[in-house]
Amino acid sequence: MGGGGGSGGFAIAAGVAIGQGALGGSVGVGGSGLGGGDADTVTIDTKGGIHTRGDRSAGVFAQSIGGGGGNGGWSGSLAIAAGQTAGAVGVSVGGGGGLGGDGKIVRVTNTGNITTEGHDAAGVLAQSVGGGGGTGGFSLALGVGAGQTAGSASVSVGGSGGAGNDAELVKVVSDGVISTKGDRAYGVQAQSIGGGGGSGGFSGALAVGAGQTSAAVAVGIGGSGAGGGKGGNVEVDVIDLILTLGDDATAVLAQSIGGGGG
Repeated sequence: MGGGGGSGGFAIAAGVAIGQGALGGSVGVGGSGLGGGDADTVTIDTKGGIHTRGDRSAGVFAQSIGGGGGNGGWSGSLAIAAGQTAGAVGVSVGGGGGLGGDGKIVRVTNTGNITTEGHDAAGVLAQSVGGGGGTGGFSLALGVGAGQTAGSASVSVGGSGGAGNDAELVKVVSDGVISTKGDRAYGVQAQSIGGGGGSGGFSGALAVGAGQTSAAVAVGIGGSGAGGGKGGNVEVDVIDLILTLGDDATAVLAQSIGGGGG
């Protein structure tokens, strides 16, 4: 299992200018989140008998999971200018979310008998899961200009979400008897699931102009969401008997699922 990426730090900036022709400006940029670490290949070869009795106690549990990307840091900016022909500009940019890590290949070969008695206790559970992308940081910007012919402008841009990463091949070969008794206890559950993309950060901008012939302009742009990762190939080869006795307990559940976009 890959480790999660660290979140970016937040940023706060303020600028104040007072007097005729004064100019105030501030720029804040949130730190970007780091990418999640990749997982590695998982290989399991079972030859003896396996018997579990508790709920959620799979006979064989094999997972390769990429780490989630870190969230982008938020950012805030404030600029104030007071005086005749004064001007204020505030700019704020949220940090981008980090990329998720890769889920790697998972291989399980079973040549023994497996029995599980609990609910949600699969005989064999094998999964490759891509890491989800981090969320983009939010952003707020405020510009205030006060005085005759004063002007203010503020620009705010939310951080982009990080992309979810891909999962890889999941392969299960079962040459032994698998028996499950609980509800939702699949004989073989094999899944390759791409990581979800991170959401874009929201953005807010406010500009205020106070005074004769003053002007104010505000621009706010939300961050872009990111794409999800791909699900990989899933291969299941059953040579011997699979018996499931519980409700909603499919003998073989094989799925390749792409990650949702942010």
